Amino acid sequence: MLPKESVFDGTRRIEQSIIPFAAIREVVINAIVHRDYSIKGSSIKINLFDDRLEVISPGVPPGNLDISDLGTGLSESRNRTLVRVFRHLGLMEELGTGIARIFKLYKERELKPPVLLEQGQFFKVILSQQKENVNLSTAITDAIHHQGPRSAAQLADQLDVHRNTVLKHLKKLILKGKIKKNGSGRKTLYDQ
Repeated sequence: MLPKESVFDGTRRIEQSIIPFAAIREVVINAIVHRDYSIKGSSIKINLFDDRLEVISPGVPPGNLDISDLGTGLSESRNRTLVRVFRHLGLMEELGTGIARIFKLYKERELKPPVLLEQGQFFKVILSQQKENVNLSTAITDAIHHQGPRSAAQLADQLDVHRNTVLKHLKKLILKGKIKKNGSGRKTLYDQ
């Protein structure tokens, strides 16, 4: 089971997997469509760990493609019939755009970027479930600087972190003299 996180859409709380579903879909479809079916005795493997999802497919990038070409818009098709079928079913878009789309989704969610590896005659994609190391204190001071006085709840919602985590960072920033606390209780606002 994929771990989930809560996000807010206005006042609605939505549960979603940490790994963007579109990224999982893209990686699994790529594994099926671009797999080297001439390698016998091997199958596509999907492994779920506490911190990542791994998809391993028989075959390295086809033709003249190198792993460094992936995500640049270059594409080559090993299984043209499968590509046609998947495109006809609406499961694939333009060739050469999927990997770039996955990296974009990861950047938007501030997750550690995916890892693409060749291991012998296998291609492995590692989709992390861990957030990129974002300096939350800097994000808080930037938000206050650009948007003016903010409450802990507003900052937590904006930065997509728990309110208690924001409060912990706010205390440190107050002690360092980087921000000021004004008011008390729910009406407390933080300013520079």
